[in-house]
Amino acid sequence: MYDLRLENAGGEILQLSGNPSYAVTSVEGILPADAEVSTTSVSTIDGEQFNYAKTGKRNIVITILPQEPVETNRIYLYKWITTKRWIRVRYRTPTRDVYTDGYVEKVSGSLFSRQETIQVSIICPESYFKNTQEIIQNADYTEPLFEFPFAIEEEGIEVSVYDRLQTVIINNESDDTIGITIRLSSFGTVENPRIYNRETLENIGLKFQMQESDVIEIQTQKGKKGVWITRNGERTNIINTIMSGITWFQLEPGENLFTYEADAGLEFLKIEFLYNYIYGGV
Repeated sequence: MYDLRLENAGGEILQLSGNPSYAVTSVEGILPADAEVSTTSVSTIDGEQFNYAKTGKRNIVITILPQEPVETNRIYLYKWITTKRWIRVRYRTPTRDVYTDGYVEKVSGSLFSRQETIQVSIICPESYFKNTQEIIQNADYTEPLFEFPFAIEEEGIEVSVYDRLQTVIINNESDDTIGITIRLSSFGTVENPRIYNRETLENIGLKFQMQESDVIEIQTQKGKKGVWITRNGERTNIINTIMSGITWFQLEPGENLFTYEADAGLEFLKIEFLYNYIYGGV
């Protein structure tokens, strides 16, 4: 069983699967997208030399049969499948709940056959599906110390200890590398925060003094890289504060180890890692 929904730019969602107004006869383009593999012939070796490989865009084609009243249901469908407009395709199976964004390339079909057929072609620039549930991993934690049975000494006891993880382990269950959003929240003055990948030694650091209640977001996603701060309700681009020699690191499939530091005020800094798993197909 599958669940297929379309979302338009206004946030309206149309349930296609199981909808008595529409019968979906096929959904193409939900398997892994084709890859472009570049090679060069070299006269001194057999075969060819590999240059690069990249996954191309995804083309989803949905065939829909509007049900009675056919014209009313077909016209209502145009709220989602207007050519050149943005659309989000949501697809869920018992094991995956994903989405991908695209643009309606073409709407075709036959209006004069016994059974009207509408076919919509959607071009998705990103070749992967994203997991619907965004993952937020906190880089700090509270260690519980409260146990039973117990007796409270006169001077009192600690119920918990607020600690910092020296190493943050992020397990990327995606089919490929993914970008990440790093959210820094300050509860006091923090000087020059830095985050490191402990295995690759890649790092992102800011030459910047965070004030209390500042929130900084560092985005490493390809095509969306940047650094923004929200202070007193205003969002500002501060990419000019990036330290030299930084790397817009990605999460490799499997375990990724990160650590962090600051010149001062580390105890006032909260770090969160936000990301979505990506999949080649469903």
